[in-house]
Amino acid sequence: MASVIFPCTECLAYTYMLPIKEMKAEWMVFFLPELVNCVHGYVNRNKYELRRVLILLNRCQMKKILLSLFVFFSAVMTISAQVQAETVTMVAGPQPCLTILLPDTDPKFAQSEWKDYMKPYGRVSSVKGSKETVVQDIHVGAIGDGNLIQVYNLAESSVHGTRMIVWFDMGEDYLTETDSNYHIAEEFLLKFAHKVKVDMVAIDLEEQNKTLEKLESDLEKLVREKEKLESTIESSKATINEAEIGIPINETNQENMRGEIQVQRDYVETVRDDPKALKTEKKNLAKLQKSLDKLEREHESFHKDILNHKDKITKAEQDIVENQQEQESMSRQIEDQKTIVEAVKGKLETLKQERE
Repeated sequence: MASVIFPCTECLAYTYMLPIKEMKAEWMVFFLPELVNCVHGYVNRNKYELRRVLILLNRCQMKKILLSLFVFFSAVMTISAQVQAETVTMVAGPQPCLTILLPDTDPKFAQSEWKDYMKPYGRVSSVKGSKETVVQDIHVGAIGDGNLIQVYNLAESSVHGTRMIVWFDMGEDYLTETDSNYHIAEEFLLKFAHKVKVDMVAIDLEEQNKTLEKLESDLEKLVREKEKLESTIESSKATINEAEIGIPINETNQENMRGEIQVQRDYVETVRDDPKALKTEKKNLAKLQKSLDKLEREHESFHKDILNHKDKITKAEQDIVENQQEQESMSRQIEDQKTIVEAVKGKLETLKQERE
């Protein structure tokens, strides 16, 4: 019996095993509070396992609860990122900065997102002799009290994704959490983190749609293959039918031809004293024999065709059974993938609405 295990990685107290295959929808409602209590550690550790849960729930025809669970899990997994005030060494030495963790994000992707995010403000440039990048002489809200500032950043790899570090150089000093405009910088980074989340889910949605399209294409290919197999069966049956009709006709023709040959042989004996006539009649006898040989080969070919096409029919019928099984499996995968696509689409819409 299929089960889903939710081990809590924080309280280390319980493991919930839910018998998915036999679970009714109302049971899920009963167990949902318990899931909420223990899901926080699980989802942070293995978000991809949730997709397997979605597929199992989908096959149990519990789509309403399925989507509700996905929204809940997504919410837990995408808790608002926290901005931290720290001091980190950069090209100008140890300086106050703001940091934010971008979960499951590659530093290169985070940096490309930063460049896109900063386009309205200015060009992101490399800092000579250092790993940071900088956008020079810009305004970011009221940071710097109307003066042009320099915004440095560094995307570095961390255990859970990317740690984005941002320094706001206001000329005489760097922005700190005691500055009256600190909340502007904090919101600035939160918006960036939200952009990264949205773009990552959008990319995931694109990938899931591609997977769905590939599955649908594979199913269409299987359908065409089955049609071809069915056509092979019909064509083979027609060939067998033609051969079965042709065999008795051929046998009659052979019998008639043997009679003609015998008549011709007898005639040849009557003209043996006439060399010229003998030569001519022997040629006629040879032609008749050649026609008989052709009929015998045709007769053999009919029987071979029957055997060969019977084998083709047997093979095609076996392939159709396998094809049908593959189609059924592919159809289930497509339904599962559609569920994933809808869930990811819903997650994306939820994220987009968070900052509208």
